[in-house]
Amino acid sequence: MNEKMSYKKNCVAALFPETMKSYFHKIIDTYQNIAEIRIRKNGPVQILCNGKFTYLSRDGELCPDAGGGICLTADEFDELFRHICRHSVYAFEQELKNGYLTVEGGHRIGVVGRTVWEGDTLIGIKNFNALNIRIAHEIKGAGDGVLPFIFEEGVLKSTLIVSLPGCGKTTLLRDVIRKISNGSKYCLPLNVSLIDERSEIASSYLGIAQNDVGRHTDVLDSCPKAAGIMMVLRSMSPQVIAVDELGGEADYNALLQAFYLGCRIVATIHGVDYETLRKNVHMQQLLQQGCFERIVFLQPGGRPGIIKEICNEKGEVIWS
Repeated sequence: MNEKMSYKKNCVAALFPETMKSYFHKIIDTYQNIAEIRIRKNGPVQILCNGKFTYLSRDGELCPDAGGGICLTADEFDELFRHICRHSVYAFEQELKNGYLTVEGGHRIGVVGRTVWEGDTLIGIKNFNALNIRIAHEIKGAGDGVLPFIFEEGVLKSTLIVSLPGCGKTTLLRDVIRKISNGSKYCLPLNVSLIDERSEIASSYLGIAQNDVGRHTDVLDSCPKAAGIMMVLRSMSPQVIAVDELGGEADYNALLQAFYLGCRIVATIHGVDYETLRKNVHMQQLLQQGCFERIVFLQPGGRPGIIKEICNEKGEVIWS
């Protein structure tokens, strides 16, 4: 295990108070295979390991059914949550309002509980009842297979990565950004502006990217995509803009502005095939304008990050 991976592993271990180390130390030892640790108040501790869900027993072993798994009591859950928040939940109030917080090592912890609203504005979450520790893994080299298809004579083709949830599109995006930023045999280094709305790609902690997103990448962390795109267009003169999981109409309109200004775009979206993309009226406009010259579809099921096919902007398969 290299130094950076060891550091990230130690950051996971630090999330658990001493009273719970005996439950969790064995899964931390298999850190490289763990993707998620789901912990529910009075519910089973669920582990996503090697692409399959399993459960954690009180002696720290993995077991196949919930009945043999450990259930943290309400008091244990609250102790764990306070420990993660360094015994000052108030200090993380703004970040928790978004439904997650990013901790040292770049690991992201999703939370749910009772939401508090003022009119149509969410002002906070309280009475937390479940959390999901998403382990920050990097797979360097994940983007090697697509690089020959997204460059032409040293010029980057704007690229859209498409898959169902959990198929590895964010992992692929991260490595493609790194390759574009650092340069490769296919191109010189390019200045990339990464709009990391959910702190999931660079996994920034206190302003420092915990994942390697390249030497020439500028990260705008915890910023809505549409607003972030317009901000970097005004301030950073990016050659490439990268975003994860396109959503509302504003995201598409902002990308269209970036395209008109000559920026290359690398993005991801949930989807299955080219026809499902065309049913999205906003995506249809981007495709008609030629905003995405390469569309990478990932294979559902099995190991994440497997490329199913690569198409051009017309949906014509150029690699399968």
